Amino acid sequence: MNAAVKGDADNQAELFAAETHWFHVFVSMIRGGDVAKIGPYAICVYLVIKAYVNYRTGDSWPRIELISEKAGISVAQVRISEHCDRPFRLIVTGHFANA
Repeated sequence: MNAAVKGDADNQAELFAAETHWFHVFVSMIRGGDVAKIGPYAICVYLVIKAYVNYRTGDSWPRIELISEKAGISVAQVRISEHCDRPFRLIVTGHFANA
């Protein structure tokens, strides 16, 4: 294999590398019916918050405006989602402290 082809293969491997840290949690949430109970907006907010987690500390502090932008929902819907999630405690109120 020449160097150019090997370089392309390395780039492809990096492109398709999977981050599986939370996959088992999502499977459990879907199969257990939690996604249906919480609703699509709160799940979307949860996923955006998870996308910004610091794996060393476990903290995630994206601003409401960023969550709104990345989830494709309004700021008001982000705030409502926090209330919909209360029985499940996936979205911690502290995430909305800077709003």
